Amino acid sequence: MSTDINTSDINYPLQILKTLAITSKMVLEAGIAGDDNLTRTNIDKMRQLRSDLNSIGKNYIGKFDVASFEVKKVVKDYLNSINQSEQFIDAWNHRMDSLLTLEQRLVNQEGRETIVDQIIPSTWNWNEDIAIFRNGINQALIETLINRGQKRIIILCIEKMLKVENSSNCTYIQEPLDSTIYFQQIKTEEMPGRAATFIFNNSNEDSTSNSGDLKYEEISKAFFAAWRRRIVNSSTVNHFGQRWLSQGLENLPYIAEHNSLSALEDSFKNVPMVLISPGPSLDKNIGQLKQLIGKALLVATQPAAKALSVAGVIPNIIILADPSDLSYQLEDVQMDKVDALLLGVSCHPDLYKKYSGKILTFNVNGGIDDWISDIFSDTVHRVSSGGSVSTTALHIGMYLKCDPIILVGQDLSMSNGKIYATDAADGAISVKFKDDDKSLIYENISENYIKSINNKKWAEASFSSKVELLPGYYGGFVKTKSDYALFHSEFEIAAANNKLKTTPTVLLNCTEGGAFIKGFEHIALKDAITLVDNSHKSKLVYGSIIRERLIQANTLDRKKILVEKLDQIKKSFDKSHKLALECKKTALKVRKSLQPQSALAAKEAVLVKAVYDSLFISIARQADINYAIKMGGNATDLESSLDASGILHDLIIETITFLHPFLRTSLNTLNRPEV
Repeated sequence: MSTDINTSDINYPLQILKTLAITSKMVLEAGIAGDDNLTRTNIDKMRQLRSDLNSIGKNYIGKFDVASFEVKKVVKDYLNSINQSEQFIDAWNHRMDSLLTLEQRLVNQEGRETIVDQIIPSTWNWNEDIAIFRNGINQALIETLINRGQKRIIILCIEKMLKVENSSNCTYIQEPLDSTIYFQQIKTEEMPGRAATFIFNNSNEDSTSNSGDLKYEEISKAFFAAWRRRIVNSSTVNHFGQRWLSQGLENLPYIAEHNSLSALEDSFKNVPMVLISPGPSLDKNIGQLKQLIGKALLVATQPAAKALSVAGVIPNIIILADPSDLSYQLEDVQMDKVDALLLGVSCHPDLYKKYSGKILTFNVNGGIDDWISDIFSDTVHRVSSGGSVSTTALHIGMYLKCDPIILVGQDLSMSNGKIYATDAADGAISVKFKDDDKSLIYENISENYIKSINNKKWAEASFSSKVELLPGYYGGFVKTKSDYALFHSEFEIAAANNKLKTTPTVLLNCTEGGAFIKGFEHIALKDAITLVDNSHKSKLVYGSIIRERLIQANTLDRKKILVEKLDQIKKSFDKSHKLALECKKTALKVRKSLQPQSALAAKEAVLVKAVYDSLFISIARQADINYAIKMGGNATDLESSLDASGILHDLIIETITFLHPFLRTSLNTLNRPEV
């Protein structure tokens, strides 16, 4: 192979392709020799190698397109070798189809092996991907899977627990909450990418009955919804990680001056809360909201605030969670009359500067934002968040112990080609359906909306989606897009968890259109207003309670604590930067055979620990750092190992260089310019 193939970005995928090509030939040789065990072993190895190649990401694979002619020729040769075995593998996996029934294959070991051969796809990570058993289990088949190297096995259960003997590889899912807990416990870098489902009838249960099918369908839907939420969250972290940290760092001096959401804890216990979202249905009942002023806490998401302002309805609180610059969505809102802006700690710094004195802060991103709350020993990070500002607001309402919580404008779907209420921010956006209503695309997108996303690929994903169906508010089904379907599942899970409480919160969906949300009572807004009128005879000035909580009495103490924390962060940056530079020098010496590889490995262990201890660097470039570490762990020679090391060192140096100015800005704001 040409010596031109030395760039660290393509050496690792090239090594995988080479190993795949070699293994492909071994599959054919073993198949010709009639050695089923060796054939199977090599096919399983190819499954794992394809998964490893897939996990690298398109950014790295795409570098082959701009590689030298020599590199492209080598890649083509590898791919040709890999393709030669594909037709044989497909035929080999199905060689028993016409000879034995499924039941006949289940009773002997080789038959069970052929079942696994067929069901496990050609790309498969035996450590991370999930084998799912539905409608019963087969002990021997599960043992076969485990012996093949399968680490994650999910058993969907109904009515009673099914147990697999002597296996810690199996997880049992009986309730929707079980799925959420399962995926919350998986590290981002170990997320499964695929699932293979084994469906068998259990002699102890009538799995063909309608009730059984419905139960399995409900559990299965919850499981895949929880998985999808986790993937979306991981993708969002990878995309916004640097922005969250940089904006959080820059916002710290302003956060020190304002109270957090925890200042309102217990202030609105048993007070009705109306959560106002900007869905199309808001057009028909927005005028009724005036009747709830003083009798309910009016909380609006920031896109809905403009529509409320036009209708003459001033919310008590506007909530904004997105890190993008969405200040334009508040330009036509009477912010001087709004009691408070509930602002995520990682939101755009301009919002903190513009609305200083009217802000309450909160954590949007769970563990990612916790470091800010921990600086001030704030308990606000105990509040659950969601994929949308509306689901986050629902959890905030529950945190405040509001009761009932009333949804308005929460369509979670499109109506007559509209995605937002007419007077909402970006209300002019329309939806066009394509491909026989299988996909949709946004039209009439404002320049402000495009500018706020600030990423072409992310924008393209935001402006288009496949069409999904959700149960309708008035029956039947309504069309929606992928992220709305995800938010819909979050609402339903929140409602299911709410029912488990000793005293559940009353949840009312008064959207009067859009999607039906299981766990909410669906009534007209006028009927909800009657309920509130009956329970809250007189009006109260909720705004005065909120405004009293805006002032942070301990600003000087908080700023002192903050300066100490920022100094610690600076020391952590300096330490990691110094270690990365030392590792680069050592790597150069190893490449020149002036030092042993063990010397570099020892220094890198210290560097990686420092990076993860610092938190900031690892979050900012989580996916890339995990890739570099994995690349190093899979390296088969010194050159590949050093390439991986180079990527890791450069990532850390680049990240620290990126974040350092934001740290300096915060210290300057705190009158500590000595950085």
